[in-house]
Amino acid sequence: MSTIILFLFLVTIVFIAWILHGGLWFRASTLPPDLGPHISPPLVTLTKALVLNSKNGPYTLVDNRPRPRISPRELLIRNHAVGLNPIDWKCVTYGFGIHTLPWISGRECTGTVEEIGSEVKGWRKGDRVWVCSTNYRDIRTSTFQELVVAAPHNLGRLPEWVFLEEGATIGVGCVASATALFDALAVPWPRLSSSSSISKNVTDGKQDKVDQWILIWGASCVTGMMATQLARLAGLRVFAVAGLHNAPELRELGAERVVDRHRPEDAIAEAKNLGIALAIDCVGEKTATYAVRALQSGGRMVYLVKRPTQELLDAHEVLAMEVLIKKFHEDIIFGKRLVDLVSDALYQRRIRPVRHEGINGGLAGIERGLKMLMEQKVSGQLGDTLSYERKNKRCNRTDPLCNPFYTFAEFMGRVSQSISE
Repeated sequence: MSTIILFLFLVTIVFIAWILHGGLWFRASTLPPDLGPHISPPLVTLTKALVLNSKNGPYTLVDNRPRPRISPRELLIRNHAVGLNPIDWKCVTYGFGIHTLPWISGRECTGTVEEIGSEVKGWRKGDRVWVCSTNYRDIRTSTFQELVVAAPHNLGRLPEWVFLEEGATIGVGCVASATALFDALAVPWPRLSSSSSISKNVTDGKQDKVDQWILIWGASCVTGMMATQLARLAGLRVFAVAGLHNAPELRELGAERVVDRHRPEDAIAEAKNLGIALAIDCVGEKTATYAVRALQSGGRMVYLVKRPTQELLDAHEVLAMEVLIKKFHEDIIFGKRLVDLVSDALYQRRIRPVRHEGINGGLAGIERGLKMLMEQKVSGQLGDTLSYERKNKRCNRTDPLCNPFYTFAEFMGRVSQSISE
């Protein structure tokens, strides 16, 4: 009897061991394939995104996108507010810049840190951030989705005094204007005081006194307004050309002189008298021509939209340069220095977000915002739907204004000649 019991006991042990082994094998066999050392295994979570399934649109809202995977050197951001830019509708209307299908657009947003790569230091889950994506071919970094992948040098910290909705207007304008100033035009980087700063890339704040002017044509667009603030931060004197109804705000942002854009010859003559040698054109070919004519011989200008003709440049002995926007994500040192500067300046209240209009409705509201941009209906006045953070303690959560995900049509104005001033 004892022999039979012992036999049954051994059989049971073997059977259990076999089951366990089989179970382990089954679980191992159902794991995702090895993704290598750079990409984390995907989670099963599905997320929302606004996608293009054809190059000519339309945008389609889906809720079955796999959760983006991050490498050990990346972060995952939970999106809160999106900034809209003319390129987001032009790429569909004219069928360019869409490299694969399905495609996700979007170049800037604000949100909070959701996940942190194992090699990333200095960030915590829940940190408030602003994000700018210039790595256009990697749609994990595109912002028309709930979760956005970002490299540490392509996102900056957002101080508490800046609402997430307002911060959605920071990315593209700051990156474009800072690259124009401190890379293309080689303006010395501003030196901020270490007090109230969050980075170590600061000095004693004693900026060299520079009696040098810079001409910003189209200064009332987002990039122009950001360029105005950063130029003043760098010690330059700003000569702004814009609609005169924007003059009070431009002066508040740091413009020393504002000239009516409807009187270009007057602007050219005054700039010539001041001996201006630096310029940024935010509008197009015609105004770039004005900017060239306004500069003294040997001057340098940056064009954001259309390059002036070489014949004109040679005639006025002016050098024209484009903005190498991809440097922001390709050059880690440059990208980090840029986001540290902008974030430090925000924390010290040396710069601020610019005007914008808010559109409620989350991802579903993006197409409406893009239509406003396309039809030139964005007025540049502060929107009245910036209410989630301000009202979330007392508003009805069924109210669309309490949706914790907003889209924002920026006052991009004349940057791409899509919105009138």
